[in-house]
Amino acid sequence: MRAHATTVLPIAPLAMACACHRFDPDDESAAPDPGWGRAHTVVVITIDSLNTDMLFGGPEHWETAPRIMALFDEATVYRNAQAPRSVTAPALSSMLTGAYPMHHGLRDNAGHADVWVGLERTTLLERFQAAGYRTLGYSANQCYLLDPGTDQRACTWEGELKGDYTLRERDAMLVDQLDAALRELSPEEDIFLWLHLNNPHMPYEVVEEYYREFHPWTYEGDLLPQNESSLAAVTLGRRDYDEEDRLHLLATYASQIRETDDRVGQILDALTDIGRQDDAIIAFGADHGEEIGAHYDYFWHGCTFYSSGLEIPWVFRAPGRLPAGFYETQIGAVDVAPTLVDLAGAFPWDGPLDGRGLADQAVAQRADDEPVYFERSPNTAGLVWQGYRYALSSAAGYGACKPYIGSGVVYPNEQVELFDLAADPEELHNLAGTGLAEEEEYEAMTCAWLLGSDWLNGFEEAASVLLDHCSQRTRGG
Repeated sequence: MRAHATTVLPIAPLAMACACHRFDPDDESAAPDPGWGRAHTVVVITIDSLNTDMLFGGPEHWETAPRIMALFDEATVYRNAQAPRSVTAPALSSMLTGAYPMHHGLRDNAGHADVWVGLERTTLLERFQAAGYRTLGYSANQCYLLDPGTDQRACTWEGELKGDYTLRERDAMLVDQLDAALRELSPEEDIFLWLHLNNPHMPYEVVEEYYREFHPWTYEGDLLPQNESSLAAVTLGRRDYDEEDRLHLLATYASQIRETDDRVGQILDALTDIGRQDDAIIAFGADHGEEIGAHYDYFWHGCTFYSSGLEIPWVFRAPGRLPAGFYETQIGAVDVAPTLVDLAGAFPWDGPLDGRGLADQAVAQRADDEPVYFERSPNTAGLVWQGYRYALSSAAGYGACKPYIGSGVVYPNEQVELFDLAADPEELHNLAGTGLAEEEEYEAMTCAWLLGSDWLNGFEEAASVLLDHCSQRTRGG
């Protein structure tokens, strides 16, 4: 079996894709009066499996999302936000509750709808509903995340929308339904809307109109991005993967982002048509990222804890409340809920919270660095802080996600990994064991995070390897 090669996805220069300016802490001219009133319209738009570098143009500097980039120009942009896990339901749940998965209890996608409905944590939908907003929940997958707290809902996931539809078709139907619903709203109603789109999720389906824009020449290879088996053969070392294949895959993925950008634009246009766009608070983000070959020829997301899988954008457009600007500071998905509550100005946050509200900092044109934690099942935990990513795993390698299950091959991570994100943005050079003082500090912080709560909450298996390790380290073993 061949050694795993790594496809590097360098970060596209921001100037190629977005006119966002960096904050000048000495310039107070753009700072609004923080005494804002109750917001009339609050909108959250999330996209599934979104590789942040590709959103900003990727290595080829393509224009993949013109409507979204135009929104970014008016917004506070956090380019390096972090998902708590590279799996949809746990990640979106953290966005909705301000809690890490170990605290909200939803640790995977399948079989946990009962856990979600019975959560003690209150979701954004419930909070805004209780504050008198009409809540609209529209999602293309994980339908149960819309319950409770939704006054008006639609879901086109295969569990609810029967029929042989592609992800693209499910997204299109969902957006058309939402477009029509928005135009029926009473203009006097305060609304909170959450829209979650499934694309550019696997299977990677060519959107011909945009694919030709990114890849005008003829692809002569036999890689089938729309076929998971074709990509699995590459990941498992059973098929070669060359530059021609790489460009074909990236153009396919980029074409899906471009079409999803149209879907987002359709909703923004509807908000404009009904007179809500000008003063609407609009948050844009993703559940998690996507590898698309960045590490170990891996094209999915469930196995990874690197930037390509966990780094996502979070953007807050709040006219008259936040100045437009761009931050590279790490924040977490757990910061989204309290930030939106603060921006809405309709009710205070109450109850437990893992995240922090960012509105006051953004008004002051400041971004304070704090550690952001992540997990990968109970077998891996880590943090991003002070320009480093640290990960502690129970074993070298991980085989509990596709396409590794039953293959005899594992995702080849090390038990301890430490990356300098400025010097090594692709996370190719593990600094663990090289004597950096940060390693001991980050291990202690990660262990304190694990031991400070019920790490196994929501898991049936008694995966206590990390707990045992941290307990021994705490005792000085």
